[in-house]
Amino acid sequence: MKLQLIKGFLWIRYDVFDNPNLNASDMLVYASLMRYIHNETKTCFPSLALLEKKSRLVRNTVIKSLKVLEEQGLIAVTRKLGKANNYLMLEPTSANFAPVASAKEDPALVQINPTNNTNLNNTNKNLCATAEQKEIIAHLNERLGLVKPHGFKDTNQQTLKLLNARLKDYTKADVIAVIDLMCDKRIGTEWQQFLRPQTLFNVNKFEGYVNSIAVKDTGINPLEELK
Repeated sequence: MKLQLIKGFLWIRYDVFDNPNLNASDMLVYASLMRYIHNETKTCFPSLALLEKKSRLVRNTVIKSLKVLEEQGLIAVTRKLGKANNYLMLEPTSANFAPVASAKEDPALVQINPTNNTNLNNTNKNLCATAEQKEIIAHLNERLGLVKPHGFKDTNQQTLKLLNARLKDYTKADVIAVIDLMCDKRIGTEWQQFLRPQTLFNVNKFEGYVNSIAVKDTGINPLEELK
């Protein structure tokens, strides 16, 4: 059943609220955007002045937080000269979409106990994308027609953690084949907005995506041709 917006309330998912990469200002700007989201298109276009007013933040902080939200894959921004930006909220509002994996379901997302100073120092070290991870992310951006400075970043830590986990069990060709499968199905539909790393590489769905590729009418696994 769809989670419809209720007049007088706004939705913020747990995985967004609990995102350790977002600070208080980022959350206020995100909530301000959600205040104006259209429930069908998942878009909104509040001006910077309005975001300043609703978030109670100065403009430079609002702009900085918008950049963080974009880097985290939570929003896609279409910038228009002389007009308010258009914001697409890349965050599912329907129970039909797979939830973001929990630490128990996906070890890649385990958070280290902050009381352990040694482990905490280790987790503060940012992951660096490998060549094949950069190629995967670049392929996704290419399929979606996203050109720098827009598009998904190969520095996004959540994306890299998910890719690290998936590449332990699958090949780069498997991941690219999944991207192609889902892009072929969803580009040009209302589902296109959910073509993002947190959905495509989610442990709850990825195996099913791979299996759906393997079971073609021809009986041939196209992944073998890509390896």
